[in-house]
Amino acid sequence: MYADDIKIYGIYSRENSNQVRSALQASLANLAEWASNWNVTINFNKSSILHLGPGSTIDYAVNGLVLKSCSTTKDLGVVVDNTLKFSKHVDHCVGKAYSTLFLLLRNIRSNNPRLLTRLFKAFVIPHLEYCSQVWNPFLKRDVDKIERVQKTFTRLLFKRLSPYGAIPCYHDRLQKLNMKSLCERRALADLVFGFKVLRKEMKLRASKYWLFKPTSVRTGGFNLYYAKIQQKSFLCMFNNVFYRLARWFQLLPQDALKAQNGKAFREKLKQLDLSRLLNIACY
Repeated sequence: MYADDIKIYGIYSRENSNQVRSALQASLANLAEWASNWNVTINFNKSSILHLGPGSTIDYAVNGLVLKSCSTTKDLGVVVDNTLKFSKHVDHCVGKAYSTLFLLLRNIRSNNPRLLTRLFKAFVIPHLEYCSQVWNPFLKRDVDKIERVQKTFTRLLFKRLSPYGAIPCYHDRLQKLNMKSLCERRALADLVFGFKVLRKEMKLRASKYWLFKPTSVRTGGFNLYYAKIQQKSFLCMFNNVFYRLARWFQLLPQDALKAQNGKAFREKLKQLDLSRLLNIACY
């Protein structure tokens, strides 16, 4: 049995912090008791506490062992830190993407742009897009850092095709290669994810994340409202996927929103200039 992705969490305010912390400690004790009863070994030395938000932290213990606190942890392949800005995850995935990119370029001698582009999409881009709905960055330096990987690839590709010729600008390189910016690809992934939630193609309940406001009968569409953000919330909360989508769905044309399913919705979005439509600076 593998249980290395088990998480116990609690959300508390100043008024109920003591109760929630006591409940967390009790949950840890119950977990240890269950593991003992079923002869399941849990290495609590490798377990840790990640505290999010302001306020004082307290120690939690299991069987007399005080669990260590950390500022960063990896959860199902995503590096999560205590600020929820995901900058460290961006550094991690960009590093892996560069390593894979240069490995490909060293070992593939072909000058066929179609082949090289397909290899880039198959082996490099997945490092930059895995679970992007969770960590899609809002800091410009992180957005630029990710986009720079594709800029590097397209520049080196044109350099290989024409060693002594002038290299077009990034926008023109993307057009010639029929590629989208990575920023726009992440936006498309976000929108398709949200559409599938709304169409009940995923096991997530839309009403848990959005409020549905009345909308004009003539315009129709999705008039969503994300009400969970308070004035004292983290800045990063303003960029979580459900808040982003509440804004973006109101900007999409009706033809796209009337798609029958997520696959059809994706195809309609591919025909749009999402960076202009959503007013996002991709490069």
